[in-house]
Amino acid sequence: MFPEDDRDATEPGEEVRPEDPAAEYAEPDPEGSLPDPERELPSVPEPPTAPNPPEADVPGDLQRAFWTTVIVFNVALLSLSVGAMMVAFGVHRTLGAGLVVVGLASMVRGVLKYRALSNREWSEAD
Repeated sequence: MFPEDDRDATEPGEEVRPEDPAAEYAEPDPEGSLPDPERELPSVPEPPTAPNPPEADVPGDLQRAFWTTVIVFNVALLSLSVGAMMVAFGVHRTLGAGLVVVGLASMVRGVLKYRALSNREWSEAD
C-alpha cells in the first residue's frame, strides 16, 4: 500500500534500531573535518649530523688543571650554600659556620688558581 522506504529495509536477522531523537540536536564533531594523523603524517627531514670533535688537542697539564679548578669551585659552592643554610635555619650553627669558612677558603683558592693558570702559556710539551 505504501512505497517501501530504503531506511526501513532490513536484512533477515538484522536488528531494527530506531533513530536517535537527540541526534538532530547534537553538536557537530569538531574533529570530523581534521585529517587522520595516523594515516597522513607530515614528512620530517632528518636532522643534520654534528661533526666529530678532535680527539685530544688539549695538553694533559691544562686538562688536569681545568678539572681540579672545577672541583675546587664545586666544593666552594656546595659548602658555602649548605653552610649558609645551616646558619640561617639554626641547625648546627657551628658546623654551618665551619662550612662557610671552608667554602670561602675554597673560593679564594679557586680564584688564585684560575688567575695563575690563565697567565701561564700552555704548549704541547707540557
